[in-house]
Formats: sequence, structure tokens, C-alpha cells
Amino acid sequence: RARRRRDRRAEGAKRYQPKRSIARARSRTMPLTAIGAALADVKTHVAAAEQRIGANAKASVLFTTRQAADIDLESIHAIGVSGFEELCRRDGRFEAHAKGLFSTRAAEGARREARDAESNAATSKLVRAYLRLLSGYFTERAASKTIEYLIRRFKIHVYDVDDLIACAMPWHGTAEFVKVAQTCQLENSKHFKWLSGVKETGAAPPRDALAVRCSKDKAFFTFCAQSAAEMATTKGNVGSTSAFYAVLLTEAIGVMKEVDSSITTRLLPYLEAGLASAANAEQFAGALMVATQLAARTDMAEPLVEALIEGIAKGSRVPLHSQALQALFAICQTQRVKTLPERAFKHLVKIPELEELIADLVHSYRADAFSIPLVRSLAEFVDVHANYERVLRGVIEKVPLHGKHFMVMMPILLKTSKKGSAEAATVKSLLILADQKHPVATSEAVDFIMRGAVAKKKNDAHGEDTSKKDKLVASEEDASFLRSVLLGSASAPMSGHATSIHAALDHPNASMRESAIAQLAQLDTEVEQDGQPPSAIKRNSALGPAMLRRVSDDDPRVAAAAMELEALRRMVNDDGALFAAAKARLAASATALAAGSAKSDEERRVAKKALRLTLGVLSKSEMDSSPSALAGRAAALALEYSLFSTSKSSKNVTKAALAAIRACNHPALDKVGRDDVRGVMESDKKDGSYGAACNSAVLAAFASSLSSANKTWMNEEGKDERQLWIRESFRDANNVGRVTLLLACKLAVEETSGKSGAAAAAIRAAAWSTVREHWTDGVSNTNGIKFDEFVVSDVVDAEEIQKMVVSHSSAGKYVSSCARGLLRALLAALPKKAKDEADSILPECFRQLAMTSAKDSDAFDVAIGERLKDVLDACDRCYGTSGASAFFRAFC
Repeated sequence: RARRRRDRRAEGAKRYQPKRSIARARSRTMPLTAIGAALADVKTHVAAAEQRIGANAKASVLFTTRQAADIDLESIHAIGVSGFEELCRRDGRFEAHAKGLFSTRAAEGARREARDAESNAATSKLVRAYLRLLSGYFTERAASKTIEYLIRRFKIHVYDVDDLIACAMPWHGTAEFVKVAQTCQLENSKHFKWLSGVKETGAAPPRDALAVRCSKDKAFFTFCAQSAAEMATTKGNVGSTSAFYAVLLTEAIGVMKEVDSSITTRLLPYLEAGLASAANAEQFAGALMVATQLAARTDMAEPLVEALIEGIAKGSRVPLHSQALQALFAICQTQRVKTLPERAFKHLVKIPELEELIADLVHSYRADAFSIPLVRSLAEFVDVHANYERVLRGVIEKVPLHGKHFMVMMPILLKTSKKGSAEAATVKSLLILADQKHPVATSEAVDFIMRGAVAKKKNDAHGEDTSKKDKLVASEEDASFLRSVLLGSASAPMSGHATSIHAALDHPNASMRESAIAQLAQLDTEVEQDGQPPSAIKRNSALGPAMLRRVSDDDPRVAAAAMELEALRRMVNDDGALFAAAKARLAASATALAAGSAKSDEERRVAKKALRLTLGVLSKSEMDSSPSALAGRAAALALEYSLFSTSKSSKNVTKAALAAIRACNHPALDKVGRDDVRGVMESDKKDGSYGAACNSAVLAAFASSLSSANKTWMNEEGKDERQLWIRESFRDANNVGRVTLLLACKLAVEETSGKSGAAAAAIRAAAWSTVREHWTDGVSNTNGIKFDEFVVSDVVDAEEIQKMVVSHSSAGKYVSSCARGLLRALLAALPKKAKDEADSILPECFRQLAMTSAKDSDAFDVAIGERLKDVLDACDRCYGTSGASAFFRAFC
């Protein structure tokens, strides 16, 4: 063979040599030199080589045209076999193609152009199967070697263009794909003639361009769907090929203007193969993507929807359980599925840890479209098999269900409970579990059932036809069953009413809300078998938020009943929120009383209950009588209601506040709740009125408490918290509370005037801190300057105090005067030679007074001048006889 090849090459070379006569003619006309002869010889050989390559040009993906022309088939076969053997070592499935394509006999067979159609079809079948398997390894060098051999031996770039392009298509962005596209004779292709641009330019097509082409070219779409189906039926590893076609089809469906039934028909073989149990995880994931996108773009027939749901439920496998449920949710949502197919449901409940997966799905999405049909099916089959009951219990325990779930589930469970005692016991346990885990949702479902029972009873009484509503309307028997099962819970139906306690607490009718609270009060006297109170009034009850709303109810009867409930604190289980609600309702009652409300008696009762709750209950720990974290806020609240005003409507409220103060264990109220204050109140009561004497006693008691050396003012670190409490109380109080606190501080400072003890220094520091922080609203505010004569003096007019505390607005007029009075008392109370204390107060006080503008008020200018004089007097007292001069020198 080698000799024959050598002879043929020699004959070819002789055939294309120039004739001797022409050469002789040229030699006569051209001088023959050594250089000319060499150039002529080179030119002759180049021309001969070019003509030889043109005659023997070979298509190749590994070599250039010049290189391929010099390599014979035997060498190419050796290269292909080496690549094929490497692929066989990687994947044993390739060995099936050794005999048909890569054996010596196959390599030496007749050329394809010399074969008949039947033989070529058989060869194309072998090539197609091999290329489909090779697609996952296309970019590897070994794959290119086998393709090189198949091109040379079987001319697959001519006879099997579509199969070769399909093999390379998942790698459309690589140089290898471009090389294959340029090698193929695209005019022989049925689906890829549009790749001629790639062949000309050498630019790889992007995937979005492929998706657009697939969406517009139905033939190409069909080819991709068929290729995807073939890949879905291929066993073993298919690399990224299956994923490529799944993504391409998904994107193509997404960009289509309209998805008609023909698209669905073309995709059915792929979906059937991809969702089958025999498909691997990658193939199943791709089918999930395509099915979800298809469901989102078109309305499918009910049988197809059921088939898809069943296929997904049956084919779900690790690790794609979560993705399968997401696909089911998307299909149920887009196709408006109301009931899961029975066979699909039976496959679905076999998924391990289904409850946790559903919980994750519901947490991530609003998955009612899937979770509601699921709980409906679980409720329908709960008595069929123990596994269904187990899954339903797990869903109730772990999935965040809401009212719609139980509205669907509860009528079915009630129907099941009538089948027998065992079924009734099962339903009872499920309802109790639902009430424990989802009390609000269960209550909504009970209201749904109870409204249905009442509607049915009315319709029966009037002889109306209720056949169309039988599925939505419960019977009186069902209502009775719910009362017996949910007795003592938040979802339990109220006696004599067609609503649950939970719903009744938010009922528009105030009497219904009051009745619900009364029923809770009755439950508070009952104890269950385990020694615990009923679930409706347990700690952190589901009714806690509703009861918190009732504390601030607009109707005074409802608000008073809520505050009077003994279990209120335990049910709400949030003292801060309960305190805020009671405080807000107390303020509303005080405003109503000041305005002369028509419900004054009821509002007065609410105010008393609110004071008892905030000062007497929430200020103490639940375990014992020790102060709670709210004791300081309770003491601050007491400032707003502990002084009698000229308004007769608020006297009983003030009396209630002074009575409740006795239960508040806070150092600021230590002297206020003592018997001496009660004695003054009793004396005033004999006179027929409460007023000046009581206010003087209360303010004196406040002052004594603030200036006392009580160790309870010290925190665990040994620091005095007096200043912090006074500052926070002044900040949070209304104007009445601020006036009361400033007057009490003034008296306390005057009591400790000239003293140098720790308690005296602490009350002076707290007073100065409060005055300094609120200087703009206090000392430098000209409002109420006319009241300075009653407040700034040594003795505050008692009758004027009663006028101050009538209301928030009236007290606001006195705040600045009380602040100036406290500043006067503070400057006068600094002890002799208290240099350190003076240094912390006098310089800044002088600076603030000097910068305060008179604002065209002579009286205010006089008041500021008097305070400046008080500063200089304090300097002489604290720094010595020449203290004022030294102070000025240091200040300047």
C-alpha cells in the first residue's frame, strides 16, 4: 500500500509539471541563471502542492486544511481509536459503539457516497446514538479525536449534520462549536441552516439568541424538544446536555408571545420522560423547570394538569423534594387547582419529612394555592390510614396555617367525626391540637362554622331551600360538638351566641365584647384536670392581643371589665404593653371627665381601674410584692393624678390614685402612702371637701421621699438613681405631672437647704439637671410670668396649686414659673464652702441666665435679674466673701 501511495504521488507530480517545450521556449527568451533556476523550481513545486491539496482537501476539526491533506485515513483512524479508548475508560457506555464505528472493519468499509440509502440510514442511526452519548464530553480532546475520525471516515459533516450540530449545541459558546459549525455543510441540514452566519463570521451564538430562535422557529423548537426527550430517556450521566435543553426550552417559552396547544403537544414526550421515576435528578429538575414555565404561560386542560401533578409527586426524589413542592405550588397557583388528584396525593404523603418541607415553603411564599388543597386532602383521608393522620398532625404542628386552612379542614373533620367513636376521638384530638398551635385561625374557623349553623337554623325555620349551601353550612350537632371539644379555649363558642370568645372580643357590639370578658372571668374560677387554668386564660394566651385592645376600648364598660379581669396580666404576658395601654386609657378618661362627658360615672370607674392596674398591680412582681421593672414608671404616673384640683369630677380619681399609691413600692412614693397623708384626707373629708391641706400634705410627702436617704434609691452598683428617675419622669410626664414634680423638688431642695449630705447633694444635682435640660421650655420661657408671684415665693399658694392641676392645658401655663421657682430654691440651698458642688452648677447657670433674652417683657427681665443676683449670692456663700469677684474673674 505504501508503494502504491508513493507511486500515485509521483504520477500526480509529473502530471502537473510544465511541458518541456514551454520550458525550452522560456529558456530561449530568458537568460538562465542560478537564481532564476532556483526561483522557477520553487514556483513549480508550490503550484504543484496547491493543486494537489485542492484535489485532496479534507474536512477537519483538529487540523488545518494543509495538515489534513497530508494525513491518511489509517492515521486518522489511529487518532480516533486513541480518543475512543480514553472515553471508554471514562464511561463504559461507549464500548457499545466500538464494533460499529471504530473497528478496523468499520474503518475499511465502503465509502458512504458509494452506499445505498438503506446502508447510509443504518450508519446514521449508529452515528446518532454515539453523538448523543458524546455530547456530554464534547469539549474534551478525546471527543474531538473521535469526531475527526467520524468526519473523515463517515463524512458526518455531510450526511449527519443535524446530529453533529445537536451534539455540539450545549456548548454553543465555545470555539469547538464554531469549528464544527464551520466544518459542516449546512445546506444539508434541516434545522440549522440559520447557523451560516456563524460559519462566515466565526462568532459563537449567545443563548438568548438561541432562545429567541427557538421561540420563533417551530421546527427548531420541535428539534430541541425531541432532543430533550431523547436526553431524558438516556440512562447514566449526560453531563450538562439535559440541563441545556431544559433551560433553552424554558427561556423559549418565556419569550413566546403566545403559547398555544401545539407547544404543549411538542413538550409532552419530554415532560413524560423527564418526570418519570427512571430519570435521574438532573433530568427531573429540567422537567420541573419546563413544566412550571409552561403552566405559567398557558391554561392547560384538567387531565394534563392532573398528570403533571401526579408525575411530579411520584417522581420526587432526594435532593429535589423541595423543588418538587415549589413546582407543585406554581402549577396549583397558575392553573387554579382546588383539589389534589387522589393518586398524586397518595404519592405526595410518602415524601419523607413532608411537614418540614411544607413549612419551609409556606415561610418562603404565600403558598395557599398548594397548602389549602393539601390540608383538604389530608382531612378527607385522615381516617383511611394512620400515615395520613400522622402527616396532618405534623402539618398542624409545624406549618404556619391561618384561618382559610381550618375553614376548609374543619367541615370535613366534623363530617368524619360522625362516622364512629374512633373517628370522633381522632377529630377531637386534631381540633385540640389545632387550638393549641393556631388558636386565632381555629377561632376563625369556629366562627365560620357557627355562622353556618345559625344560618341553617334560620333557613329551616322559614322553610327555605338550603341544598345549595349544605356544603358550607354546619348543623347544630356540629356546633354542639365544637362546644364540647373546645370548652375553655379561645376558640370555644360562647354560650348562647354563635361566635367564639376570640371573635366576640373584637365584635362591633360592645355588649358582645363585655359578655366575652365576663365569660373569661367565669373561666378564671375553673381549673382543669392537670391543675392548670383553661387555655383561654393561660400565660401568653392567644386572647392576649385582643384583651390588650379591650383595655383601651372606647366603651368604658368594656375597658373597665377588661382591667378588672384577674387573669389579664397573665394572658397578655407583656407588662410594658399593658402599662402603656392602661395609661393611654386613663388619660382618655381624665380628658372625658374634664370635658363633662355624659358617661362620667363610667369613665370615672375606668380611671379607678386603670390606676389600680398601673400603680397597684403592674408596679409589683407577679411572684411577690417586690418592685417590678415598671415601678419607676408607675411612680411617675402617680405624679399626674395625686393632687386635688378645683374640678369636682376628678376628686374620686385622685382619691383612687392616693389609695393605689400605697401598693406601689417605689422610693419616690415611700412617704406618700403613709398614714399621715391619709389622716389629712380624713380631716378634709369631715369638712366636706378635699383641697389645699391634702395637696400640701401630698407635696410634702413627695418632697420627703425625694430628699430621704433611703437605701432603695441605690442600684446594685451603689449609685444613686434619684437623678435618673427625676429626669425620666419629667421627660415622660404631662404638664400636670411636671408641675407636681417641680413643686415637690422645690420643697425637697428647701428641706435640705444648706445641708451637705449625700441625699441633699443628690436632690440638688437632680433638680439642676432637670432645669438645665429643659431650660428653653422652663426658665427662659416667658409664658406664665404673671404666675411667678404665686410660685417663685418661699410658700406656694395652695389655691393656686388646685388651679394648676385642673387639666393638662392649665398646668402648661405654670411649668415655666415652677422651673424658675425651683432654680431660686436651688441657688439659695447651696451650702457654705461647697466649692465642688458650686463649680458644677454656678458657672453654667450664670452663662444660661446671661444668654437668656428678656423678649420685651419687663417682668421677665426683672425675674432673670433676680436669678443672676441669686447666683452672685451663692458665689459669696460657696467661695467666700470675695467669691463673686473671683467668680467673675474666672468666668471672664
